[in-house]
Amino acid sequence: MKRYSFSLIELLVVISIIVILVGIAIPVYLSVTAKARRSKAKFQIQELMTALSSYKASYQAFPFYPANSSYDDVLINTDSLNGTSGDPYNDLITTLRGTRADLNPRKQIFLSQSTGSFVDPWGEVFFVALDYRGDGEINESSPGNTTPKIYGASVVASDIAIWSKGPDKKHSSTDSDASNQDNITSWSN
Repeated sequence: MKRYSFSLIELLVVISIIVILVGIAIPVYLSVTAKARRSKAKFQIQELMTALSSYKASYQAFPFYPANSSYDDVLINTDSLNGTSGDPYNDLITTLRGTRADLNPRKQIFLSQSTGSFVDPWGEVFFVALDYRGDGEINESSPGNTTPKIYGASVVASDIAIWSKGPDKKHSSTDSDASNQDNITSWSN
C-alpha cells in the first residue's frame, strides 16, 4: 500500500485557512470582552447606587455629610473630601460594606462584595457625586465653587451620579471632550 504525504501546496492552504480563522476570531473575542467589561461596569454602578440609596433610606442621609453646610453636591473619589483626610472613596466603600462603625453604627451591609477593592473592570475607582442639598439634581458646580462635580454632563437629574472613566481611563471637565465618550455613567448608556 502506497502512502501519500501532504504536498507543500496543501500545507500552505491549511495554514492560510487557520490564519484567516484566527484573524476573524481575535477581533470577535476582543469585541465580546469589551462588551462584557462595559456590562460589568454598568452592573457595579447599579450595585453602588442601590447601596447608597439603601444607606440613605436607613440613616436619612448620605455618608460623609460635609462639614461645610453650603455644599450643594459632593464628589467622592480618592482625593480628600472637605474636612476629611485619607481616601474618601475607600471610606465610602467600607461604610457600605458595614465595616466602618463611625459612619454605619448599625453595621448594616449595603454592598454585597465584602472584600477587596471596589473598582471598575479597568482597575480604576468609580466617581460618586451625591446631592447634599436635596434638590434632586447634581450640577457641575456649586454656587461659589467652580470645581466640576461630574464629567460628561452639565446636570444629572438624580441624587446620586456614578461613573467610570471607561477603557481609556480618562475623563474631562469639558462635557463634549472626546475622552468622555467611553465613560460608563449612571445617567446614560
